[in-house]
Amino acid sequence: ITHVGMKFLGIAMKTNDSLLTLVLDHNRFGDEGVHDFVEQAFVPPTRQALKYLSMKHCAIGPVGAKAIADRIINHSSLTYVATRARFLSPVPSMVSSH
Repeated sequence: ITHVGMKFLGIAMKTNDSLLTLVLDHNRFGDEGVHDFVEQAFVPPTRQALKYLSMKHCAIGPVGAKAIADRIINHSSLTYVATRARFLSPVPSMVSSH
């Protein structure tokens, strides 16, 4: 699936109240696709019941990770998000000093 497909998937997800698990692993939609998806799927009002979202090995970098965190942190039905990304360099605002 491409970043364009992610936007349309997000639009479809906004009103889907039956899908509980969505696995998008091993796609190359990257940061742009993640942004397009969450901007559509997780903007209120939403009726979705999604509990598990997996986007492993999808070329997601710091920008995409931030888009995920910013949009879905308050999504009440989502209980698990799986991503796996390797960043070339740490983003200062995302590095803990502890």
